[in-house]
Amino acid sequence: GGDMRLRLGLLLRQLKDLWRPCVDVACAKEMAATGYKASWDAATRAGDPSPSPPSEWIVSSDATLPAPILAIATKYDGLVAKVDALGLEGCWNAKPLINGKDLMSELSLKKGPEIGTMMDLQVKWQLLNPGGDAAACLVYLGGELGAIRGGGT
Repeated sequence: GGDMRLRLGLLLRQLKDLWRPCVDVACAKEMAATGYKASWDAATRAGDPSPSPPSEWIVSSDATLPAPILAIATKYDGLVAKVDALGLEGCWNAKPLINGKDLMSELSLKKGPEIGTMMDLQVKWQLLNPGGDAAACLVYLGGELGAIRGGGT
């Protein structure tokens, strides 16, 4: 649910357009660690600086991958599918619903660390409430500010 959406969204906001290559590298690294890499090892020993995966994995679309390799591929495909299903692709481009100047005005904030805290909370709120509007976000932020300042829970 929301926790997964938030964690994935925050990670994607850090990785930005590099998130898919990062998934690919992580998948390849995990696959390489399974021990199903004899073809790569043999090619490396033969002096090939960039060995290819076993040809049957590339040439034949109906080739059967070893179970550990298939399980890893399925896991990472599931991660990509989850990002797509949650509509998080491009979430790093989302603009804040309320800019810092308006936050200062609406929440009676002075320049300082509270603005950064409120902006961070706004990012999280937007990830958890993709259809949310500025008014609803402001209500949430006001409540959080009160809690931070000791005025509530």
